[in-house]
Amino acid sequence: MWTKKRAPSAKHFMKFAWLIFSGLMGILASLPLRGENASVAIENAALRIEYDPVPGHFSVSTRMPAAAFLTGGQLSVEGGDASVQTVRHPVFGAGQAIVVDHPDGGRDTIELFPDLPFALFRTAVHNGGARPKIVDRLQPWHARAETGRPVAKLTTLGSGGLLTPEKNPGSYVWLALVDPQTRRGIVAGWLTGARGSGVVFSPVKDDQVRLDAQLDYGRLQL
Repeated sequence: MWTKKRAPSAKHFMKFAWLIFSGLMGILASLPLRGENASVAIENAALRIEYDPVPGHFSVSTRMPAAAFLTGGQLSVEGGDASVQTVRHPVFGAGQAIVVDHPDGGRDTIELFPDLPFALFRTAVHNGGARPKIVDRLQPWHARAETGRPVAKLTTLGSGGLLTPEKNPGSYVWLALVDPQTRRGIVAGWLTGARGSGVVFSPVKDDQVRLDAQLDYGRLQL
């Protein structure tokens, strides 16, 4: 529940979903116990998500086979207290989430639900000041894409068509990063566009593709 200090009227929520090409579905597995400053993790039959609060990084892995496809992920704000909590979605039902409460009053949530091979990212923006705060865009997270293939062998598909990762200027709503030979890859997409325009970027540095999520508001007043 939100306290008066974190009133829903002072926040905006969005969701970012990742889908891997895996057809696996199943129930949530048991969660590990959490110690102070220890990593936390959640998983279902398709995915496992880990968050290390010390560097503030997350990773997303497939379960079968066990392989990380997003590493070094960073959320909207560095730092914060992480915990595993039970959540409920009006469509997907009950699930588990890694909840990271940031020092500035904001919150990032990474959710998994049974029978859903998606990781859902939700960000809450908080204005703790006395005056209105204007937000023109939000970058909820970015992470390295681990495909096991050289960048030259990969391609992206999105609103701009088929492009190599470094030449993709950004794709509205969704973006696929794939290996055309094996047809394996990662697909990212915004679930809703009620408040802003979601974009996915695929910048390349040191022969490594990074996936960036960004939501453009224009002018959102908190």
